[in-house]
Amino acid sequence: MKRKIVVCDESSMVLEALSLVLTDKYEVYTVSQSKKLIGAVESIHPDIVLMSAEMHWQFDGNLILQSLFSKTFKTIPVIMMSANLADSESAKAWGADSFLPKPLDLNELYYQLEKCTKMTCRSTA
Repeated sequence: MKRKIVVCDESSMVLEALSLVLTDKYEVYTVSQSKKLIGAVESIHPDIVLMSAEMHWQFDGNLILQSLFSKTFKTIPVIMMSANLADSESAKAWGADSFLPKPLDLNELYYQLEKCTKMTCRSTA
């Protein structure tokens, strides 16, 4: 049985590319608007979330993570990605489990996904 992943990015090209490369190992669900991410997580119950740290003109990553973590989704690992390397520190501060710089290195993406999906529970302390 494939693990479920929700990928959130405002770029349809990024969503399409990630869907293509992840389909072999994951049941991929894509969301192009951060404001729809919470609803997607609520209905899909994914094993992991891969999301852009900056969704221009939308909710920022911090607000999305706080919404996810305040609900019953505290145990779902979240990997954030961004072309802005400064977002790496923000992602850590916000509670993301990992950060990937864009453009994505596929080997690192697969490694981080495997590492994070093996996590059974996020620390809630």
